[in-house]
Amino acid sequence: MKVKYLVIVSLILAILTIGAVSASEDITSDDSLAVGDAADEPIGESAADDVLADDDLNMDVDIRSYDDIEYGDEYWVVTVNNDEEFNVTGSLVVSTGQNIIYSNDKVVVPGYEESDENFFQLTAKDMPNLPLGTYILNVKFTPQVGNPIVSNDTITVTYSMKLYEQGWDDWYEIDEYENEIHVYGDEDTQIRVNLPKSVTDNVIYSIDGVNKTVNMNNGVGYITIPSTTMSIAPHVLIVQCGDKKRTLDVTVEPIVHSLEFVGTNQDVYVGITLPKIYSGTLYVYNYNPNTGQPTTLVGQAAVTGGKGTVALPKLQKGEHPYLAKFDSASYKYEEFFTVNAIDNSPNVVVSVTPSEIAPGGSVTVNANGPLGEFDLYVDGVYQKGFYSKTSFVEVISNLAAGQHRINVIHYGENGADYSGLFYVTVKQKTTPAKDTVKLTLKKFKTVKKSAKKLVLKATLKINGKAKKGLKVKFKFNKKTYTAKTNKKGVAKVTIKAKVLKKLKVGKKVAVQASYGKTVKKFTVKVKK
Repeated sequence: MKVKYLVIVSLILAILTIGAVSASEDITSDDSLAVGDAADEPIGESAADDVLADDDLNMDVDIRSYDDIEYGDEYWVVTVNNDEEFNVTGSLVVSTGQNIIYSNDKVVVPGYEESDENFFQLTAKDMPNLPLGTYILNVKFTPQVGNPIVSNDTITVTYSMKLYEQGWDDWYEIDEYENEIHVYGDEDTQIRVNLPKSVTDNVIYSIDGVNKTVNMNNGVGYITIPSTTMSIAPHVLIVQCGDKKRTLDVTVEPIVHSLEFVGTNQDVYVGITLPKIYSGTLYVYNYNPNTGQPTTLVGQAAVTGGKGTVALPKLQKGEHPYLAKFDSASYKYEEFFTVNAIDNSPNVVVSVTPSEIAPGGSVTVNANGPLGEFDLYVDGVYQKGFYSKTSFVEVISNLAAGQHRINVIHYGENGADYSGLFYVTVKQKTTPAKDTVKLTLKKFKTVKKSAKKLVLKATLKINGKAKKGLKVKFKFNKKTYTAKTNKKGVAKVTIKAKVLKKLKVGKKVAVQASYGKTVKKFTVKVKK
């Protein structure tokens, strides 16, 4: 009876359990439908929730294998594309076998809802360790959440030899399609050569057939074109590394230095610079633009060592056209230029201090004015520009001995409104005059071996005057003695008897006195 009761109770409990499970499934099914309905208009959800829920992101990696890759180029090599609407952060590793070319643990690839450019790219410039040659490139992008995206493809990396010309404030690439450069006689011209660090071939260059080797350091080397000593004639520069070759026509040109703006009633100068091998005459004429002809000669100056400067008359306000002519037996040149004389604005204040310096010294240019541009010139040659400034301070050093001109021009809202001229004199380096040294050594014809002593006497005068305390060296029989001069300039040493006794009768002994490089000496014969 008890057993039958237990069975009945167990059946009842089983029925209740099955009912509870069924009810639970119904509730879960209803909730699922409710969430599904809400998914059309999500509340409190973010794109990051989708990432957490999905291990396979809609992303891929492209490798540029359809054409050769130029080493150091700024065109893409690797692209990680993201077709998700949200940004994806992960690590990106680019390698060739065991060699890692690029590695970044925090690469962010924009989603299409976040950016119009929903991708991340690497260029050859971004991967300076990219090897040259043909090989398999391996790319692996591992998102912080999700499966890695991997791609492998064969690429070919080549290189070109890049040349750059030095400008006023930067280096400018000489395009491979350019075959001519212009250099000037005022200074030698620098050409920079850039190659991948892994290139070990020698870089050879020649100017007019004279070969030289470029000293390369970490893929960078420099060529000096000696434009200050070259003739103004066509020249050829050839640069070669392995099978890479660049040929450039080099044109050397003179420069006429003239300021476009000067202050009214201010000194005006026009200069010319050619290679140092040129000498001749620089003429400056007034020029009539209506007839296209020069009128009156306003100044001339000799040109030596490639340089010459003409001082022009002070100008009244307005525009003044000129013609500069250089004339020599081997070369002639002419150039038109215009000088505008302006009234200086009182709102621009410039100082150049000091006005006189010692050799190796420096001057400071201090300028203040309305917002605009300041241009700085030394001896008519442009040095530096200061843009969108209300002031500048510049220190100028390494000036040669003589007088120099410092010009500062200010350009305001309406153009040039100030042009100041300042003179700086660098003192000549003086070399102290050499002292006149007169040394007299008292002579005697013989010396006695039996003598109790021997006195050596010398008189020293510097610039005609005796001076006390100067050291005079004496030598007697190869031994050295030292004595100081008295107030009369006389120095004495005594050779004792024990030294004289060692002399050999009939032999000759040298006697000498010296002060610095001045030496006096004679020989005597030894007697008993």
